[in-house]
Order: sequence, then C-alpha cells, then structure tokens
Amino acid sequence: MIWITFDYARMATVTRPYHPQTTMRGVPSFFEAFRSTLRLLATSMLAVLISGCAGMVQRFDEPASANQIPFTVEPVTPALVASLAQQPPAIPEIPPGTPQLSEYVYRIGPGDVLSIFLNQSLFADTRTNSVALVDRVAESTYVVDSDGRVFLPLHGPLRVAGLTPGEAYTAVRDALARFINQPQVNLRVSEYRSQRVAVAGEVEKPGFFPITDRPMTITEAVITAGVKPEGDLRRVVLKRGEIDYPVDVFQLLQSPDFGQRWVLKDGDVVFVPRNINKVYVLGEAPNRTEFIDPYTTSLAQILVPSDQRGTAVLAGANYLQAGTARPGSIFVIRADGNQARVFHLNGKSPESFILADRFQLASGDIVYVSTREVTRFNRFIAQILPSLTSLVAPVFVIDRLDQVFSND
Repeated sequence: MIWITFDYARMATVTRPYHPQTTMRGVPSFFEAFRSTLRLLATSMLAVLISGCAGMVQRFDEPASANQIPFTVEPVTPALVASLAQQPPAIPEIPPGTPQLSEYVYRIGPGDVLSIFLNQSLFADTRTNSVALVDRVAESTYVVDSDGRVFLPLHGPLRVAGLTPGEAYTAVRDALARFINQPQVNLRVSEYRSQRVAVAGEVEKPGFFPITDRPMTITEAVITAGVKPEGDLRRVVLKRGEIDYPVDVFQLLQSPDFGQRWVLKDGDVVFVPRNINKVYVLGEAPNRTEFIDPYTTSLAQILVPSDQRGTAVLAGANYLQAGTARPGSIFVIRADGNQARVFHLNGKSPESFILADRFQLASGDIVYVSTREVTRFNRFIAQILPSLTSLVAPVFVIDRLDQVFSND
C-alpha cells in the first residue's frame, strides 16, 4: 500500500510506502489522508484567487469577451467636447389666433359674477317722498346667466356677455339713467368663471386656472401649476382646438421676454409630459437615475449634484474625495448604433473639471466612476476570505495534530 500526498515545496503530489508501525493506532493515517484532500482544495482556491486578481488588471480599452458589444475609448478633450455639443431647436412660431399682449382685453361671459355699486337708491321712499338712504353704500352682485344677461332692478334683463368691463359699465349706467338722474355707477368683475385654461401632466397642481383681466401666458400657467422634477419643459404641448402645438417652455423661460407673447385663450390645454431624457450613474458613486436636459446638463452636474443654492443634495455627493473612487478613471458610455463609444475623463486634476462642466450629456448615457485598484482588491478579498478561511483552517489544524503524533 502507498500514500499519495501533496509536497508544498515542490508543488506536486508524491507517493511513499505505507508503514503500519508508524500509524499509531491509525490516527495519523486518517489525518494525513484528510490533509492531502484539503490541501488540494486549498490549492484550487488559491489558483482561483490568483486568476481573479489577474483579471482585475485587464485594460479598460480591451473587450472582456468576443461576444461583448464592440466599443472605442476616446479621451475627453476640448475638441471632443465641442464636437458633441448639441444646440436646442428653434422656438416655433406663435399659433395663429393668439391674442396680442398689447391688445388684450377681457370680455365678460356666462358664469362671471359682476359687482355693481350704485350711489343712489333705486326706489324712492313713498312715505317721505325722499330718496331712501339705506342703499347708498350697498354693493350688489349679479351672476351672468347662460344667455349672457344680468337682471337689473327696474330695468330688467341686460345683456353684458361679450362686453369689456368698461363697456358693461356704460351699458348699466345708460340702462339706469331712464329711472335715475345721473346715476353714479361702479362695476367690476368680482369672480372670473366664464373662461379658463387647463394644465395637466407632470405638474404639482393640475387643474383649471381662470383667465382674468390680466393675460395669462403659457409660462405663467406652467409656473403656477408647478412642474415636477420628472416633468419635461422642452416638450410641452399646447392643445388649441384640434391642433397640438409643441412648445419649448424651457427656452421661453430663458428668453428675454419670458414667453410673454404666448398668451393663452379660453379652452387651451397645456400638457407637460414626463421627461424621457435620463442618465444612469454607476460605480463608485451614489448609484441612481438622473433626469437631464439634453442640451444643458453637463457631466460635472452629475458628478457633483447640488440644489439651486449649490448645496450637495446627496449624502455621497463628495464621493470623488472619499478615497474609494478613482478620479483618473471616469467614463461616459454612449450607444452608437450597434456599437458603443466610451469617453474617458482623467479627473485627477481640478482643471479637468472644466472639461467635465462643458461635456454635454445625452439621454441614455451611463456615467461610471471606477474604484481604486486597492479598493477593488480589498473588496474581492473580503468576499472570498470567509470561504478561504474555512478551507485553510482545517489544514493548519491537521498539520498541528500531525506534529503532535510525530513527536510522540
């Protein structure tokens, strides 16, 4: 009979004769056989560990396998940044029939509530043959009915729909002049109910907003409704009648006139769609999905996110300084047909963030921040160490027992 053992000095298996007199009741033979098996398993695990570490030093510009999507790696340079810049589309023409801001007037319609103040009583006091004083400071409200009329005392129905508040004042004064000498009248619209616009989509307060004597523009309607973070101001739709007009409200908000020429009409619907432009942030960064504007969002804004006051909005916003990221290996992966373009930013120096601030992201981009080599190795060891320890520890125990029995 022979024993098959593993010689660590020569990293090979060896054979030796079996001697019953050295077994000492058979205990060393059991331990030695078990030790050989464990050592072979430990050698296999070490080989896996070595091969895994070797795989981590693979160059980032070499595909990992033949089936991987082919890609090219391009350094981020001023010339590259300029070539990738995209200009937003031009603002479309204002839809026909839009009221001119300088010519805008409000016209009363059914449902409006008029407040009419008259400084004389409409009825004389027959007991004293004098004008009653009880109504001198009274202010009455009148709802315009579906036919566009209000019912005035003494006069009866009076049509006011289609009139401006100034024209309605003249009509009421002339109607009451038949019963009162030089009537002193004041008229105003106390509630605007006849005309409204609707705002829907990705807004905080969807619903109907009344049109008043002050013109409502599309920018005002959107701001009043409040756009959600996922709303896309670039693709707002103005529905007027049966026609949809695309409106880049983002550009209108940046324009000198703030979109004041886009005056809304009764029945208009403003729809704010959901933003489909987003990028994915992976690697040594707070993994997340970010909605972007494809014409203004830069790589620097994603790497160092902040709110309107410039304050970091994420707990891990300073991950580039946390010691685990590899600033020299910041990548933007972009689909290009059946291939991929990989843009490499070396962010070791602060000057490199000038390029990051000018690098325009596109919808679907993947921003990946690599980890430091030692970090990746430590994480790999931390994952494999429990299994490795449970395998190697029995080998050490068997070696110790073997020494005890050999000394005896």
